[in-house]
Amino acid sequence: MPRPARWLIKTALVCLATALALGVIRAGQAGGLLPGSAAALWLPQLHLLTVGWLTQLIFGVAFWLFPTRTARGTASARLVWIAYGALNTGLLLRLACEPAALSPAVRRWGLGGSALLQWTASLLLVVHFWPRVRPK
Repeated sequence: MPRPARWLIKTALVCLATALALGVIRAGQAGGLLPGSAAALWLPQLHLLTVGWLTQLIFGVAFWLFPTRTARGTASARLVWIAYGALNTGLLLRLACEPAALSPAVRRWGLGGSALLQWTASLLLVVHFWPRVRPK
């Protein structure tokens, strides 16, 4: 299995475990066993599941299984590494800004930057995978 695929899949599994831990914390908050509001962690948990786990798992398996079209594997893998960094930086930025008690302007810029990074990562991965999807 290529290194970028391993990193994407392992990071996806870490995100899944983190999302499940947030679920346990939210359950404790809803039951009154832990302080805080369970609603505050809902969106971070949802993002960890959808972007962190599901999206990265799909991209990792796709990188692993889609056939390579040309011999430019190094440049191609570099694009995936940039996308990996952008996707996870955007996810971390989202996790930091979503439940935090920040000023509205800082929160808006943080969430906007997060969305831009995740969108850019997805676009880079589409650019990477597009030539690999071809007819027989």
